[in-house]
Amino acid sequence: MSTEPSAAPANSRADARSNHARILAAATRVLDRDGHSSTLSSIAEEAGVGIGTLYRHFPNRGRLVEAVYRSRVNQLCEAAEDLLASERSARSAMRVWANRFAAMLVDNRDVPEALKPSLASGSEFREQTGGLLCTTVQRFLDIGRSRGEFRDDVAPVDILRTMTGIAYVAQNHDDVHKPLDIMLDGLRPITG
Repeated sequence: MSTEPSAAPANSRADARSNHARILAAATRVLDRDGHSSTLSSIAEEAGVGIGTLYRHFPNRGRLVEAVYRSRVNQLCEAAEDLLASERSARSAMRVWANRFAAMLVDNRDVPEALKPSLASGSEFREQTGGLLCTTVQRFLDIGRSRGEFRDDVAPVDILRTMTGIAYVAQNHDDVHKPLDIMLDGLRPITG
């Protein structure tokens, strides 16, 4: 059974799992379309459920917003293996992934008030999503190092901090490409 708030319990009824998934998908659409000031009733309406059903799955706005963000991070990290399989190098796969990660950060720069407690240092949400992101970056590094593409003295957290900083100062998606390329150039093995 998953302990993630973005997943319905495995032993729940099929209709409950379906409602959970519909609410999460609707919340993602509504938050993307209307921003973080959108109402829970508009999310329930978009999902085709009553407000009581929404509250049974997500007892408060914070849990729902957390589930949306957790889902975004999960999808981003799940894409890593496909990128590693389809791109010509670990370096080019990491470039695509890094641009997606930075774009997600740019799009979600204005963290909703409901998510701020989840982002506190040591929170379960922060530990789980941070761990997943570090594991994903480590996978790129491991494959790239085995092919001589990346240096050995860089940790995933260093890369994530750099990407986060780049996204923080970017005004839009286009502003992240060149700084990310510079970061990736800095990951080349040191010779000499």
